[in-house]
Amino acid sequence: MVYDVAIIGAGLAGLSLARQMSLELGDVSVCLIHDKSFPNPLAVHKVGESAVEIGSYYLRESLHLKDYLQNKHIVKMGLRILHTDSDGVSYKEMGIEGTPYHEAYQMDRGLLENDLYELVKNKVVIHENHRFINVEKKDGLHHIVALDQNSEQKLIKARWMVDASGRRRCLAKKFNFKTEFPLTHSAVWFRVDGFVDLNNFYVSDSSENVFKGFNRSHSTVHLMGRGYWVWLIPLAGGKTSIGIVFDENIHNARDLINQEKAFLWLKSNQLGLYNELMSKNYAVLDFKYFRRYTYVSDEFISHDNWAVIGEAKAFIDPLYSNGTDFIAYENTMVCNTIAAYLRGEETKRYIDLYNDFLSSMITSFVSCHYNSYAGFDSWYYLYAKTNMDAIFYFAYHCVIFMNNKLNELDFLCDSLKIFSPLQESFHKFLNYVKSEDFKLCQKKAKDFIPLGPSIEAMMNRDIICENNNNESVMKLLRDNLYVFERLVERVMKGEDFENIFYPPQASSCLEDEPSEVANWRYGAFYPSPPLEAAQ
Repeated sequence: MVYDVAIIGAGLAGLSLARQMSLELGDVSVCLIHDKSFPNPLAVHKVGESAVEIGSYYLRESLHLKDYLQNKHIVKMGLRILHTDSDGVSYKEMGIEGTPYHEAYQMDRGLLENDLYELVKNKVVIHENHRFINVEKKDGLHHIVALDQNSEQKLIKARWMVDASGRRRCLAKKFNFKTEFPLTHSAVWFRVDGFVDLNNFYVSDSSENVFKGFNRSHSTVHLMGRGYWVWLIPLAGGKTSIGIVFDENIHNARDLINQEKAFLWLKSNQLGLYNELMSKNYAVLDFKYFRRYTYVSDEFISHDNWAVIGEAKAFIDPLYSNGTDFIAYENTMVCNTIAAYLRGEETKRYIDLYNDFLSSMITSFVSCHYNSYAGFDSWYYLYAKTNMDAIFYFAYHCVIFMNNKLNELDFLCDSLKIFSPLQESFHKFLNYVKSEDFKLCQKKAKDFIPLGPSIEAMMNRDIICENNNNESVMKLLRDNLYVFERLVERVMKGEDFENIFYPPQASSCLEDEPSEVANWRYGAFYPSPPLEAAQ
């Protein structure tokens, strides 16, 4: 048999692509080549337990998993950032008071992948316990050789081949991809048997504490300090994922190389969490250590009918939980390209545009994290940096994906004309917040910062256009660009971020802003752009 598509690997990327193809491509023939067998152990130790807007939308809407995610996993309370003091008691906090406008999830990866397997097993062929060995192109087909658990070879033929093999990166090794390693970040992480509840060890009676009385336990919690952050992610089934992510230019990797050393490091750097872990005596279920985890391959979709997705393509940084975002974008672009191929269309334009698009997206995310950890000991830096990062993310990447514009190539080309100046403005901001000029003009931020009434929250709310025709979505992108450029200008003038981030008390923000045009979406923050800029 000749398959339309052979997918190497049945982790989250491969299974979700198989699910998407079975939903969108009709009677397409797909096989999965997986070097393990199902079911996975529950709470299997895999990175990617938290998803944000794009990845959550993909799982919920593209894969039709909304009810499943709500019933079997945790609807998260957004990202919650804490800057902690050495006494293990004092802290500052930033987050939302409930759940985000767009649902996002914290997932037991073992359970999710097992359930995706159950959803696709009768619609695709799955070769379990088969290890990829080699591939050759013959007569226009990929001839894939896999080895089963009895060391017997199986030949699988397919028109398209997709590498979803994760960090084994089968095609990268086969074709010797050029690979870059742009960041110096490393991580250790482990899971404990029990629910590590932030409400038990970081609680303030301060009258300024706007989060007092809120159950913050289902947030993705980040405990921040110079050169590092620590995550706390509650998982379904009463387990908790804990990770320490650090810049090796600031922290010595040898100090965290095993569980014992990692706990001693927590005692020195995150005493509040350490005391909570010791007092409850949680059983540690596992421990992993990834040094210099960032890599980016220069290949995505090939004109020779193959593609690489998920961690077979790249892994950048876990700070904002964007791993599932990249799976969403990559799978959808691959699915669209193969759909065009199966319809008999020329795929060159799809492939060239999608390769350029993903390359630009990765460049932005790498730039976001480059040399950024050194500032994590500054509360004002965290206030400005993390929220401007989020606004940039909402302004373009969320809008494109969550309004389903990836398959409209003309629109996508036009949108890149907006993304280019948006990215340029973002890079100006990133360079500025790492500069001495920014350090000299830092202001005192409140100890407890609610994100609800902010420009970030408003931009998040407006991601999906009620009428998501091309004209409406392009108008939203232009508005977002206009606001983002104004925000960056004001940050670089040294204005207090508090005054930039929240609605002004006065009816207008700056005297030199253009006159207001009625009914503009961000009118609570800025007068409207000139009419010609809004068209």
